[in-house]
Amino acid sequence: MPPLFNLLRLPPHFRVLDVTQSPAGIRIVLASEVPSASCPRCLISSTSRHSTYTRTAQDLAWSGQSVTFQVVTHKWRCRVAQCAQRVFAERLDPLLRRSARMTTRLIDLVCSVTLATSGRSAARLTAHITPALSPTTLVRHIMTLPEPAIFPAHIIGIDEFSFRRGKPGQGHHFGTIIVDLERHRVLDLLPERDVVSVAAWLRNHPTIQVVSRDRSGTFAQAITTALPEAQQVLDRFHLLQNLRDVLERFFLTKRDVLRQMRHPPMPSSPPPSARLPEHQSQDERVARWVQIHQQIHDLVAKQVDVTTIARRLHVSRPTVYRYLHMIQPPSVKHPSVRRTLDPFIPYILQRWNEGVRNAQLIWRELTNQGYTHSVSNVGRFVKQLRQETALPLKFKHVLPASLYDVTIAHAPLAFSAIQVARLVVRHPERRARREQEYLERLRTADDQIEGVCRVAEQFCQMVRLRQGERLDAWVTAAQSTALRSFVMSLLKEENALRAGLTQATSQGQTEGQVHKLKLIKRQGYGHAGFALLRQRVLHANSCSLALGK
Repeated sequence: MPPLFNLLRLPPHFRVLDVTQSPAGIRIVLASEVPSASCPRCLISSTSRHSTYTRTAQDLAWSGQSVTFQVVTHKWRCRVAQCAQRVFAERLDPLLRRSARMTTRLIDLVCSVTLATSGRSAARLTAHITPALSPTTLVRHIMTLPEPAIFPAHIIGIDEFSFRRGKPGQGHHFGTIIVDLERHRVLDLLPERDVVSVAAWLRNHPTIQVVSRDRSGTFAQAITTALPEAQQVLDRFHLLQNLRDVLERFFLTKRDVLRQMRHPPMPSSPPPSARLPEHQSQDERVARWVQIHQQIHDLVAKQVDVTTIARRLHVSRPTVYRYLHMIQPPSVKHPSVRRTLDPFIPYILQRWNEGVRNAQLIWRELTNQGYTHSVSNVGRFVKQLRQETALPLKFKHVLPASLYDVTIAHAPLAFSAIQVARLVVRHPERRARREQEYLERLRTADDQIEGVCRVAEQFCQMVRLRQGERLDAWVTAAQSTALRSFVMSLLKEENALRAGLTQATSQGQTEGQVHKLKLIKRQGYGHAGFALLRQRVLHANSCSLALGK
């Protein structure tokens, strides 16, 4: 069996004097046997001992029993006449830090648990430590950690994150996160999102050569100011996201065409089951939408700015912009229950004509045909059929009867503007057949929609395949469509756009770090300040490594 000294992994200048066990735990007495010590002020070694004293510290537990070290150490005299330090205590590193009541390895474990969870959660997980550590003590330990060593970065990603969501009449509070895309780690967090603070940080890191960003003008200006020679790269995901927003505003002006391109409705009136009841709350929401739409247009006619309109009507600025692009006020959105059942209604009516009255049986048959939703949707539909054509509580099969015409399918609902915009941006191979057919009918019905969809799909292909050499030809083709304003905004940052369409650098790693930051922020239950958030984010990698050990 190895000696106790090796099991404890003590520094070589310590000696074990005694080990006792009691209901309170295990007590181990150690003695330091160094022949000399260095003065902390003048750093000159001294061999003159002044006195002996004992330090007590908590160590890692053994088999659920607490372990306490009692270390017999010394104080020393400094014999240098010019030194102001006359007597100093012996340093016990790496076993004990200065004035510490826990060993270094226990502090490292406690810090790792606190960094991975939160103060309160770590206090519950470390409740076996005696004396118990409060959340405040645990947080204080991680706040004393030194900042991780930062290596010179060459390729970084920069993005914003939100501290809190703004209330009506208030703005959001944003910070800045900077990520080393080569080493996959956060370099720093900034409490503000402005040109001055971001540019100041970039000036202190002149080794940066490539910066990946979204289309934020704040970051673009800061990079241009601090590192004019650095290559800016627009993120491809945000390019497609911006395109989708532009397409949504365009399709809001084509709402009549979107409605007309449904399948023609049934010539005969469909059964009441095909028409879901109107709800009073839904009508009230529509009335409020119409009122806000009218108020926004009236205030714009009076030359009131968008920020004032949003504050006065208690809506967001994106809502104001969206309503300004809408010629007609928004209408009610139909429930999604009808849309999920829509392709299967003819089969349900066919089985109903054949005498089937069991909703569970019909649902099982629909699942074999690709229906993926719950039985409750089918049950509600069958319940309405039963109330109309049969006894309410009759579930057994009956004789076949031609109650409904199943040769003509029910007309599907029209897609909304945002849904059509997503369809255009989506990869063609990922569109459902119904979605592809609907999009083809739209493009056939309206020449302007055809031109916009063609140009948008070319842009999506150019972005996904990183074919930056096609940019000039695409710009020429897109300027004659309704996307001309989108093209002009892209050309304002043409160099960054071309880099994004040719280089492999992206914001994927940065967005992942932002997602991780949100998790860490929410673990603080809204009580942690920026200093603690920054400390936890910067040490997230080191904490995972320590827990892995």
